[in-house]
Amino acid sequence: MTEEPPPGADFVVEHAQDFAAREQARLESILTDSSAPRLAARVAVGTDGRSRVTVTTDDELGIPLFVSAKCVLRLIIVFECTISRASQFLAVERSTFKANVDGSTMPLFTVDYSRTPSATVPGAHINVHANRKDMVRALERGVEASREAAQAGHDGGSTPDAGHGALSDRWSSIPAMS
Repeated sequence: MTEEPPPGADFVVEHAQDFAAREQARLESILTDSSAPRLAARVAVGTDGRSRVTVTTDDELGIPLFVSAKCVLRLIIVFECTISRASQFLAVERSTFKANVDGSTMPLFTVDYSRTPSATVPGAHINVHANRKDMVRALERGVEASREAAQAGHDGGSTPDAGHGALSDRWSSIPAMS
């Protein structure tokens, strides 16, 4: 694939940027700090001449997710899109949301979507890789951070110094493990 859209395909770039902006706004409604890594849209042309759009986190390590100001997980988001055959809208062909323990490149879990599922893989599915030491480490770090926040008088939710990727208050009602 090349990195430049075909002539006259400015609407593809516009659709891609609009989609990235909408998804960024959705992320910012959940994460408390808008300085979180951004979603970037890239347009390329496939060998079939059709425009392909990838919208992904602009930081390859992903978006840091914090528990009481401690980075525990990194969220990597990838949308692979095409323009519909009638050139009317951007269609998500595949998407993947990966959650990695901070410092690891192996996902703890992924949430995958495919517009054209196969007989062996459903259109949407979750893969959980919980039998790993870094899953235990991430859970321990989250519990430790929640306990420290409780001892400091915080509720374990969003705090002013939580940093980007801190979950908003509506997510802070999830009870900590003890």
